[in-house]
Amino acid sequence: MKIDEFIYYKVQFEAINRLSVQLAAINEKIKIVEVLGQQLKYLFNFYSFEYLFIHGNEYNLYSISNQENNYTTGPISEDLLAMMGDGVYEVPSLNSVLDENGNIVEERKWLFNTGSNKSLITLKSVETNPFSIKSIPLVKLVHELISAKLLNLGLLAELGKKNGEITKLNREQEEVIRQRTSSLKQSNQKLKELIQFNSHEIREPLSRILSLTVVKGDVDSGTFDEVFWPELMTAVRDLDYSLKAVLEKVDEQV
Repeated sequence: MKIDEFIYYKVQFEAINRLSVQLAAINEKIKIVEVLGQQLKYLFNFYSFEYLFIHGNEYNLYSISNQENNYTTGPISEDLLAMMGDGVYEVPSLNSVLDENGNIVEERKWLFNTGSNKSLITLKSVETNPFSIKSIPLVKLVHELISAKLLNLGLLAELGKKNGEITKLNREQEEVIRQRTSSLKQSNQKLKELIQFNSHEIREPLSRILSLTVVKGDVDSGTFDEVFWPELMTAVRDLDYSLKAVLEKVDEQV
């Protein structure tokens, strides 16, 4: 291998390695454009490089040139899908087009279609800085690195969304449990108050009635009717009044 070729491949290897490492380290899609702007120029010659990635209902577009680097994203449109097409051409199509200054540039396109996502690479080059066909494998490798990173970030975003939904659901369940617990505590307190009320209001006249029934067995009927019968009737009326009061209390609690 000639020294020039050795240096050429060494530079490419180091650039691919840096591109891979830097892409692996980022956690936002917008940061990919900065990495591409730094590393693509060491991989192959180009006047401008565009990478369009479509997944689900969203597109991501990275534009790299000598003048500026841009990133745009948004919902896909019918025009965008029509531009992408349905075919797959990993061997680039080649056209001659005019740039904004009227200069003739070569335009190559690669379309990668996996069904669940599509990627379109548009690479333009000029005669003074031509694109070499031996760089085509590098273009495909760049596609694999970018698409893998975008899918990874998309999955992480979806996972974060699901985790957020789970957290929200847990909080809602905790709030429901808190409210139900509070309601049960209030009900228990009301029940306790009702029991205490019943114990006081009913027990007293009932105790008198029970006592009078015991007395009835110790005295003759004449004495009981004359002395204790009025007391028994009073206790019965008091018990009836207490029962009505308890029922009213129950209605209030309910």
